[in-house]
Amino acid sequence: MITAIVKGVGSASTGVVLTRSTGVWICTEVTVPQYGVVKCRTNATSISTAEALRARVGTTTYQCSTSGACSYQTSTALPAITGL
Repeated sequence: MITAIVKGVGSASTGVVLTRSTGVWICTEVTVPQYGVVKCRTNATSISTAEALRARVGTTTYQCSTSGACSYQTSTALPAITGL
């Protein structure tokens, strides 16, 4: 599970997805439980810490990092990703 903080995303937002830098979706399920919070149940895959993730909202894409329009961390049971 990845939790991303994506500015401007709300429960009524549509087309919200997290992707690899190549544009490939990484989520099997996406929920927006509250304003600005995106929860992504990931596919069974490995994501390198060197790979930058992106949040796509409709046709707009945001680069994810530890600050800015999109930041994220893995499940609290796993180590947090602190930078890419």
